[in-house]
Amino acid sequence: MKIDDVGATILTCEYPEPLITALCVEPTRSAILVRVRTDDGLTGIGESACFGGGEHTVRTMIETELKPLLVGEDPLYIEKLWTKMFTRTFQHGRRGVTMCAMSGVDIALWDIMGKVAGLPLHKLLGASCDKVRGYASAGFYSASRTVKRLAQEMASYRDEGFTAMKMKVAGAPLDDDVERVRAVREAIGPDALLLIDANNGLTPEGAIRMARRMEAFEIFWFEEPVPTDDIEGSAKVAAALDMAVAGYETASGRFEYRELIERRAVDIVQPDAVWCGGISEVRKIAAMASAHNLLCVPHTYSTALAIATNSHVIASISNGMMIEVDRHENPLRDELLVEPIKLDKEGYVHVPQKPGLGVEIDPKALKKFGVTA
Repeated sequence: MKIDDVGATILTCEYPEPLITALCVEPTRSAILVRVRTDDGLTGIGESACFGGGEHTVRTMIETELKPLLVGEDPLYIEKLWTKMFTRTFQHGRRGVTMCAMSGVDIALWDIMGKVAGLPLHKLLGASCDKVRGYASAGFYSASRTVKRLAQEMASYRDEGFTAMKMKVAGAPLDDDVERVRAVREAIGPDALLLIDANNGLTPEGAIRMARRMEAFEIFWFEEPVPTDDIEGSAKVAAALDMAVAGYETASGRFEYRELIERRAVDIVQPDAVWCGGISEVRKIAAMASAHNLLCVPHTYSTALAIATNSHVIASISNGMMIEVDRHENPLRDELLVEPIKLDKEGYVHVPQKPGLGVEIDPKALKKFGVTA
């Protein structure tokens, strides 16, 4: 069995209302669907992230630089192919476009592996469970989201069965953010886990000041308090606080996570399979974190395919805890698959049980959201 084609399709949709974080405004949602085809008719699917734009560049990277490295190769030699892609693209960087492109290919190769083995990926990789606790990821800033509406929204996720909720901070004056967090804590009650996410938006001093103001609200983790490059700053924040520092989804690959882990810049690591190097790399990062007695809670904020992929990863590692479940309106989550990801009334994501990733792209969704130009 040999690889005979590699292709990529841009998927995109618009939000009804732009979502705002500490550093950016998000009017649309986009992702790259990757397909790896073999000469005996098998097709593996994967996803490459393109957060912040650059989707055409990621697609070009896959189809013009990675494809020639893969065609003619045995798709089951995943580690060999990952290393080949990594070493042959070193002049193009170790973050961003290159790693996003590699991520989608790696996931598609694992999908093929599972289909050949006749097993869902989490069982092929050594499953620890068949469902993963979800946490509701929401609470962005928007023009219409008042403090009252935010509190009601977050309480609604508790009513859906979620026992953990995440909201954005650092996009408003500190006093305003304190009031937002206070209102959410009161709305969701004392027993639910409350997570806050600054999206790289603070200085170390600002992050510590914010955390001190919010300690009374029993924050479970403080996500990406400072820029990803400021490892010393993140370590300073982690050392100063009782609440856990989580991050950094914006890091790429095991070498960058090694620095975050060994320098105690994080208490919880958050790699994303569609962003940081694929399933192969997330498992290495999770193992590193486990060796340092740290949790690995992958970032998952994209399509239903990303949720499926990261659910398989979390269900196959020893230090996974939860999976992020985007609660905003998102057609790429709700309409992309023939059989949507199952979320039960207790807020658990059920890991797909069919071979490979266990999911199938709906042709109607591909036609509706696919970008051909």
